[in-house]
Amino acid sequence: MDQPGPQPTLGQELQAKRARLTPAEESVGELPTRYREPEDDTYRSIVNLERYPIDDLDGAPCQAIIAEAAARWRDVGATHFPGFIREEVRAKLASEVSPEARLLSHRRAYTAAYLAPGTVQTHISDVSAGDDDHPLHRLFQTHVHAVAADQVPRNTLLRQLYDSPHVAAFFARVIGKEQLYQYDDEFQKLNVMWVRDGGQRSWHYDGSDFVATLLVQQADQGGEFEFAPFIRGKATSSGVFDERFEDVRALFDGTYAGRQLTGRAESGTMQLFNGLRSLHRVRAVYGPKTRISAVLSYDTSAPESQYHRSVETNVRLYGERVRGSDLWRRSQEARRRACAALGKALVVHETEGA
Repeated sequence: MDQPGPQPTLGQELQAKRARLTPAEESVGELPTRYREPEDDTYRSIVNLERYPIDDLDGAPCQAIIAEAAARWRDVGATHFPGFIREEVRAKLASEVSPEARLLSHRRAYTAAYLAPGTVQTHISDVSAGDDDHPLHRLFQTHVHAVAADQVPRNTLLRQLYDSPHVAAFFARVIGKEQLYQYDDEFQKLNVMWVRDGGQRSWHYDGSDFVATLLVQQADQGGEFEFAPFIRGKATSSGVFDERFEDVRALFDGTYAGRQLTGRAESGTMQLFNGLRSLHRVRAVYGPKTRISAVLSYDTSAPESQYHRSVETNVRLYGERVRGSDLWRRSQEARRRACAALGKALVVHETEGA
């Protein structure tokens, strides 16, 4: 009797299944993917290597770029790379993730405070009692349309960029980290944001200290990105931030004396910034041309050690379809197994992030 051979690993099973998929079957949300294999990495046809020679990370030209960007990252928690995307592919990249591409989106239209529900500790809420003008009581309008990662086809240029291990390695060097992992949330890991005429993204913090954004298409007018570097103080050992409410009040009143960065990027610009401690927003856009940006979410921790969102958080961000999603169920089960194997509990994180 033939003896059974060695059983394939989960990664090998996924690779084999992916190899059997047609482009149509592979297009949306089929598999919880990770970085592409180096031989399948297509970044060279997307990134402007003449301006940013990241194909040789250890070469002198790239090292100079990394050093300059890293210095700015340490100074203000943000750095940007104009013209990061090749000019000849920008229109195609935009068309693949534009409203005309008919990707399923979720409309986020609401008025809310700058700190999302669940992020304000009780003792902090108490300090605003009796102060109707306290920053925690200020309300701001957001009106955007968000396309979750499971709706971005794997063969699009944007998805190829996010799935590139080489691009992630470049980002890691800029922010001084040994390695970056893709964020292990099949909805949140890669988002496309459409901001139409009159729309805006209100003041907010992110749920992680590092995010990469790509300006895919700029609006006719407006759409400036505004950023207040490190207006929020560092967290204590118990994880409680120094919220510096008086500085935030001054920012909202237009009297803040600290550093502020405001810019209107050109299409094809990549930006890295610390959104956990730096308030930021996108000002209102005007005109028929939709402002399109992409949020590429990474983590410095391996998937089994990352914070994850609850289903309720993702329902707020992406709509009721998440609640009954087989993709969500399978991804949560995989996370629980991975955490259990390491003797860890699955931890959820309630901040809004993108």
